Amino acid sequence: MRPISFTRSQPTASVSSVAAAQVLNTTAVTINGTLASGGVATYAVSAYPTVTADANANGKTFTIVGTRPGGGDQTSTITFAAASGTVTGSIAFATVTAVTASTATSATISVGNAVTGYTDWIPLDIYTPNQVTNISAKTSGTVNYSVEYTNEDPFDRSIQQLAVPHPNASLTAASGDETQFTTTLMRAVRLKINSGDGSVRFTVVQQSTA
Repeated sequence: MRPISFTRSQPTASVSSVAAAQVLNTTAVTINGTLASGGVATYAVSAYPTVTADANANGKTFTIVGTRPGGGDQTSTITFAAASGTVTGSIAFATVTAVTASTATSATISVGNAVTGYTDWIPLDIYTPNQVTNISAKTSGTVNYSVEYTNEDPFDRSIQQLAVPHPNASLTAASGDETQFTTTLMRAVRLKINSGDGSVRFTVVQQSTA
């Protein structure tokens, strides 16, 4: 495969990029945040959605509908189990098209995004004999990142592929420049930003030693 290289940076966390603060008198949340247009919120780069609310939202579940990194519909839920504050979802969205609460409530809520997010899966050539996959990450500014891989079909948009930490532990929760390789069979890899406001220049090179 040809080398793949790109630079990834995450947006600043926002509590209202998807939906501005509103009293949830109905179950449907109005998509009217700073990144919303025509009822759709589009993140600059994919990110984990967040729900910020007061104590009246305690125990409520919020269903997030939208698209995943790289395209394809997906749905996730965020359960607000806090007296007040912000709760972060567990998967990244590229766009959010709907947010629905399990029940109406007098809570004031807003929907935004965390810093955390990940790229779409980058497919590798699993038919390369005696393959070696080299990954380089060049950081700029303050950033913490991880590299994950999957052996599930990266082209199947109907599933959430099982994400596994890279075999080289140096590429998990890293904060500086790294160049690491592995001979472990990996069907696809992705870059995940955990925290920080910097960027990562990410390069994947796969070759055969045969």
